[in-house]
Amino acid sequence: MKTRSKKYEGKRELILQAATQTINRKGLKGMLISDVALLLNMAPTSVAYYYRTKEELAAASYLRSIDTYTQVIESAAGLPTVAERLSHLVRTFFTLMQDVAIGEGQEIAIFEDLRAFGEGEVFKSYVSMFKALRSLFLTDGSLPSDRTRVNAQTHLVLINLAYAQAWLQEHHPSTYLRAALRFEDILLHGIGKQTREWSPQNLPMIDQADAPESDSQEAFLRVATGLMNLHGYRGASVENIVAELNLTRGAFYHHIDFKDDLIETCYSRSLDAIRLAQEAADRLNADSRSRLEAILAHLVQRQLARDDQLLRNIFISVPESMKRNIDIMNRPNETYFVSLVSDGIADGSLRIVDAHMAARILSCSLNGAVELSIGNWLPSPLSDRATEYFVRPLFEGLLSCDE
Repeated sequence: MKTRSKKYEGKRELILQAATQTINRKGLKGMLISDVALLLNMAPTSVAYYYRTKEELAAASYLRSIDTYTQVIESAAGLPTVAERLSHLVRTFFTLMQDVAIGEGQEIAIFEDLRAFGEGEVFKSYVSMFKALRSLFLTDGSLPSDRTRVNAQTHLVLINLAYAQAWLQEHHPSTYLRAALRFEDILLHGIGKQTREWSPQNLPMIDQADAPESDSQEAFLRVATGLMNLHGYRGASVENIVAELNLTRGAFYHHIDFKDDLIETCYSRSLDAIRLAQEAADRLNADSRSRLEAILAHLVQRQLARDDQLLRNIFISVPESMKRNIDIMNRPNETYFVSLVSDGIADGSLRIVDAHMAARILSCSLNGAVELSIGNWLPSPLSDRATEYFVRPLFEGLLSCDE
């Protein structure tokens, strides 16, 4: 009986691993029991013996991944300083990713579609994990009255660790520790050369190229963007969009031919907004750090305002036919961040850091900023300094103290 139990649990583990791989490549809605069964050379009915429904299997996959994060966090919790805890966290996580890359570890689910589970067990487990990570920043174990700063710092670390799962695939596994050290250096110390007053310059007239709010297509784009940020690609159904606008399906198709056209247009609109911010920053009479601060502050503030957000990255959830187009559209903005970081190193306003990695961290942080403003995703509401608390550590580091 004991041997059978081990065999049963071993099979369940293999199924969870296959499910996680499928989620990370096709998104939550794209994961099918038949896909998981195919990876394991099993019949779909055999998978269903262990997990009765797709939803049950997906939830188990996310819960296992949240537990993996929690174990890494707990392994850092006993160290005496914030710097030591965060350093241990990063290096342990990258070691896990190295194990996965060489086939000796279990893949971790990317949390892109986690909101689809609502506020049940998966969401509660995620919040518990978030609070455990947040505790690594506390010097005496107590939370400040304004929790926005520590929540923003925690979110910054969490989304960048998750995003590293994707870009690390461009590195050879033997270089993961090297990447971890560079990643850790930027997170802990920022890319700015020194601490200075937080007063990012405004980017005036930046939204002139946007369509007016009265334009029907623009209204569709705003609503679809908001729905996808909240519920993911599948949540932005035609039914949800027209219900939000109090219109009919016929009215939708009068302006938009296909839902996927709308999604790509939402991406294009968001990337155009980033490009406009970059162009406006180039017109500032300022060093490269000031330009980057202005871009990030402006765009993060737009994300937190909720009424006209940029579309967060839902790359794994979209159809395969859209992924290449989205990747091509996104490259010029990423290239710009690399070049501006390089300019900052040259003009002395930024530290000598890995420019490509810094650009990835900036892009990831901008993408993840929208989650600060969505529902009760964070354990407490935001203060009016949320943009500063989220963006400033990118330049001065998570270890900076500026109260």
